[in-house]
Amino acid sequence: MTKSYLTKEDIDQNVLVSDVLIGLRCIFHDQIDNVRNFVMFPDGKDKPYNIGFVNMERNEWYCTNPDMEGKATDLLEKVFDRKIDDDLLDTTYRLVGRFSQCPKPSTYMFDTTDTVQVPMDVSVIDDDDLLVPLYLMGISQLLANKYMKQGSYIGINDGEVYHTLLFPNSNGGYYSMVDKGWRVVGEEGVSLIGPKKDCQRLCVFDSPLDFLALQQKRHIKGADVFFSTDRFLIINGKKNLDEALGHVATHPEYYHVCCFFPNTDQGREMFAKFRDICQGTAVNSSRLYTAHTSIADSVVYDVNARRMDGLMTMTNIIADAKDREFEAKLAAEQQAQAQAAKQQMEQAQAAKQQKSQAPVAEKQQPKVQNVPQTTTVRDTQKPKSESTQTTQKVTTDDVKPKRSPRR
Repeated sequence: MTKSYLTKEDIDQNVLVSDVLIGLRCIFHDQIDNVRNFVMFPDGKDKPYNIGFVNMERNEWYCTNPDMEGKATDLLEKVFDRKIDDDLLDTTYRLVGRFSQCPKPSTYMFDTTDTVQVPMDVSVIDDDDLLVPLYLMGISQLLANKYMKQGSYIGINDGEVYHTLLFPNSNGGYYSMVDKGWRVVGEEGVSLIGPKKDCQRLCVFDSPLDFLALQQKRHIKGADVFFSTDRFLIINGKKNLDEALGHVATHPEYYHVCCFFPNTDQGREMFAKFRDICQGTAVNSSRLYTAHTSIADSVVYDVNARRMDGLMTMTNIIADAKDREFEAKLAAEQQAQAQAAKQQMEQAQAAKQQKSQAPVAEKQQPKVQNVPQTTTVRDTQKPKSESTQTTQKVTTDDVKPKRSPRR
């Protein structure tokens, strides 16, 4: 278990409950006003699914079967059936950090690339993990299932089955949502959605995400029924711009052509072309989101701003705690070094004092050179004194009689 510097209060104040549920692979089913509807399973996947609700303004959740409510940490305790510990705090921090890496809607500036060459089966969406990027942008499962499909294909290199989100066009082809862009599956073409009336309004979008964002906004506010007679044109990339302009030019029944293009130079150039085709009936609807790059950005701005602010706050908390820990560790090391130096000084002073108290005679005792005894006996002969010679002579005379010398 890793050490956490966060507290329950830090998590509750800075982590969105909806992000916790999305991270737990719960389904963001729908949203009305500021309340999101989740399909959640706090008692485990083996138990029946429960419906939970998240108040996005208060950042709190509740469900009625069983009756439970609370904040982010309360949800974690219910799901994992244990008290908050360092593991859960660190896991939550990493979860929010991973969500921060999700591309923003404005990075999905639609520009088609090469056509997907592999065969693909198209079906309803049953892989909920595909919808996580949409959930983080505030687009619900209900809306995704209404307009999008799931594509399944087999990887050429590994033979594994892969899934992708598909948005259909009007020529029988699809556009596959891949990271920061879209890839064509099948035929190229614009997407026309909605009934055709004798007199109606046309809403034009550069990207499918901008179209989904507008529908989500209308649904959240309960105003989607009032726009049910509108028709929608999604250009799906620069390659289809001429086809889109040709469609508008040949359909005079559109009394208003509302262009929801990005607030960029490219978006303004596109609007100028539609204005010329419509001869004054084009409406620049980007005024509804002037503070944002695109309408998709405007949908997720508030939630994403709170998400990023919370992540920054928790990052600063951890950085400050690590700084304090480093300073405390450095102070402890310096204190240990000072203590060790003090001990060495005391030991040196004790040795010096002990040396000064030793006897003076012992200090002045000459050093004796160690000479091997065998060398002394063999090489050095002591001179014989007179007393020694006399003693040896007397002893010899007592033992043996004196012999006369030979002649």
